[in-house]
Amino acid sequence: MKTLSPRQLATLGSVSNRAYKHLQNVGYPLPAFADWRHEFTADHCGGRSSWKSLYQVDYIPLYNAFVAIFGGKQKADNTPQSDEAALLWTLRDTVRAFEIPMPYVAKVIAGKAFRPWITASMSLDTMCVGLDSKTLRQLIYTLTARFRGKYKKEAEALGIAPGGRPHASRSTIPPGGLPEWHGDTIAAPPPPARKRKPQPIA
Repeated sequence: MKTLSPRQLATLGSVSNRAYKHLQNVGYPLPAFADWRHEFTADHCGGRSSWKSLYQVDYIPLYNAFVAIFGGKQKADNTPQSDEAALLWTLRDTVRAFEIPMPYVAKVIAGKAFRPWITASMSLDTMCVGLDSKTLRQLIYTLTARFRGKYKKEAEALGIAPGGRPHASRSTIPPGGLPEWHGDTIAAPPPPARKRKPQPIA
């Protein structure tokens, strides 16, 4: 895969500096610029914090993440992705959305992908190097199902209605066991409109 060009690196330097200054101006507590930039990059690029380790597929998402901080114009992402790259992005998003601890992620990947040498100190990208699309899908389903169940229990304990996806018709609900996994339900029909009695003409 092709790494970033000098021009792309210079552009990232410019937008990251502008984003950092914007956060400073609004009073957001920040570490030193270099530390913040590395941490921000790692959060958006699967654990890789050095720009020299990034590839073309990382450029636009990272650029847009920096630009979003100060409200700049986003770039359209037309970078072609393989199935594996797209699934890896979904896996990263799943881990981030459910705040899944990396030791747990490492344990699941080691078991599902038969890679006993994987440790929590590795980045998610490193853990998944060479995995095919079928294995990546299994990892996404496994992590989502387990942590959706945990979220549901926590919501019930706090008396909060767990999130779900209401459907107006049963025809749009996925087949098999997917509805329960997603939290899909049939939306309650709206109450019938009340008929207004005609008023007598005075």
